[in-house]
Amino acid sequence: MTPDSLLLFIVTGFIIGIDCDIIDFEDADLLFDTGEWSSIHLVTEPTEQSYFDVLPPLPEATAQKFFLRFRVTSESAAHVILAQGSNRIDSYHIVFGAHRNNYVSIRKCVSDSCTEMARALMPDAVILDKAHAFWIAYDHDDGLVQAGRGGDSFPYIEWKDPTIVLTIRELGISTWHGSVGNWWFPKTYVDSNCGSLIYHVDSTYSYRYTLPVIPVEFAMEFEFEFYVQALADARILLASEVGLADNDAAYEIVIGSSSNTESEIRRCNNAVECCPALQTASTPEILNEWSQTKFFIRYRRGLIKVFTDVEQIPFLTYEDPTPIAVRAIAYSSGPHNDATFEFPVKGILIGNVVFETKPRYKYRYDLPLVPDHNSGDIDLEFLARATSNVMIGLSPTIANDGLDGWFYEILIGGHGNRKTVIRRCKLCSGEVRLDHHPLDVPLDENQFIYFRITYRAGTITLYRRDDAFPMMAYSDQDPLTIKDVGFTTRHGITMTVLFPTCNIY
Repeated sequence: MTPDSLLLFIVTGFIIGIDCDIIDFEDADLLFDTGEWSSIHLVTEPTEQSYFDVLPPLPEATAQKFFLRFRVTSESAAHVILAQGSNRIDSYHIVFGAHRNNYVSIRKCVSDSCTEMARALMPDAVILDKAHAFWIAYDHDDGLVQAGRGGDSFPYIEWKDPTIVLTIRELGISTWHGSVGNWWFPKTYVDSNCGSLIYHVDSTYSYRYTLPVIPVEFAMEFEFEFYVQALADARILLASEVGLADNDAAYEIVIGSSSNTESEIRRCNNAVECCPALQTASTPEILNEWSQTKFFIRYRRGLIKVFTDVEQIPFLTYEDPTPIAVRAIAYSSGPHNDATFEFPVKGILIGNVVFETKPRYKYRYDLPLVPDHNSGDIDLEFLARATSNVMIGLSPTIANDGLDGWFYEILIGGHGNRKTVIRRCKLCSGEVRLDHHPLDVPLDENQFIYFRITYRAGTITLYRRDDAFPMMAYSDQDPLTIKDVGFTTRHGITMTVLFPTCNIY
């Protein structure tokens, strides 16, 4: 991922630490020099049914499993084709606004003969005077084609190819029947598999706000999926603000309360722990401490529905006569229990999270846990704005303080922005160090600087901006297996740091 593409992950706004305000999507251009949807704008003229405007070629590494995001305005159906070859004879065809703009459909086309394989009701999927956001996901290994709205992480429609699964090499877009289409794509218009954000929470019953902020346009209508592993009492908060204060409103969804026998929906103002239950359901053994359980939450203008993976009917439903505009999703376990949450990165969960550090030397572990398959092969990218002393910790255990030697510490711009250091514990000896020239300081208090840290086969390599050569590297003869990543500053310095949620490691 290039620095420019990292900047262009601003699809769902930002989170600034719990004590700070939300920066809305509308303000993104003020913070960064570019906007998410201004990067690629394409216009499709009315065409015959066989013609598609072709997008840039799919990267080889992405073609088997990818996630396409876009917005579109059109007077009639908007067509996207996933083609096996440039002749586009064999393809999957996704239509938003099919059947007189009442449905979204998935078709399979073989030798120019197309058959509709699935359809789902979606009235007014496309309109002329407003850009609607959509996504398409493709997984060759599972033969799975999915499509959803920009505010949903759960697919609106999906179909699994039971026969010959196509190898996708080309993407195309089109509008038919006399309609002009305006399409907007992010600069990195396809993402490889975004993976999941995995967090472990303890039994302190304190909500964590480490997911992207929900844009204003989706605040009243969205859905998402997640997994939980817990003995009991897993909690999701749909909040009007990041970090409830004063009389900020929120919905609290408690799964597996009363010793894993019930579940509840509450409507809260600030004092979450005192909220009365407005809807309760008997859900014996709904959670499992040894394995994950999958859930879906759907929010539509005050109507909340909560599903498990095996149910078509929600086990919890509540309709609020005075709906809340939801801007943040937080998660927690209840008192006396811990939990592990996994959030697949789709829809509203694609974006950036932004944190502000306080001027004390204490690592914040607000990033997701490192997946097991990445524990020895990490590729971490971020943007940092500070005068000096940006510190990243790579830990083999959860929330390590770094004092026992089982820890990697990367100090960028230490000693008044004059030195950069990599070492095996906090403030320990045996470090490698780079002394900076006065005209080549790594940090800037007035702008975000892009950094990349890789950890492969025991070697930590640090890059700045889009430099072809790394700033420095450190090789450990007894390499650690990394489980958690923290960040902090010291010597009275505050920092604003931005991480993408898609493919964070």
